[in-house]
Amino acid sequence: MLIDLRLPGMDGFSALALYAQRFPTVSRVVVSGDDAPQLMRRAFDAGASGFIPKSMSVAEVAAAIERVLAGEMFVPPAQHASAPAGGAPALALTLRQLEALRLLGAGHTNKEIARALDITERTAKAHVAAIFDALGAENRTQAVLAAQRLGYLQPES
Repeated sequence: MLIDLRLPGMDGFSALALYAQRFPTVSRVVVSGDDAPQLMRRAFDAGASGFIPKSMSVAEVAAAIERVLAGEMFVPPAQHASAPAGGAPALALTLRQLEALRLLGAGHTNKEIARALDITERTAKAHVAAIFDALGAENRTQAVLAAQRLGYLQPES
């Protein structure tokens, strides 16, 4: 589902939350003319699977949508703080791995992640290992800090 942040009669973030509630298995991608990092973080916090700036080319938009349809998250390469010149591919995390990442960021153990996501602890460990690999992290703290730098998690205030 593509959701514009500026909808007539409804705020795009409200629509995102409403659709997440009504259609939890449907991927939701925010499309916006404003690609400010705080808007993107807010969209991901509200359950978006991707964030597509309107400045992207048609080919880039198509590739982003394909990634989301494949079960991955899409963050525009320009938003990656660590991206080399010329941009880098978006971080490839599945929706479940992103959910695990959010729980990891909140300080949950693998056992708590497993309970919250209704998966086995072994699967939770596999998700955490995949997150470490994707972020180039060796431990939970490094993973959370890298995810914050990339806009996947909001830094603690």
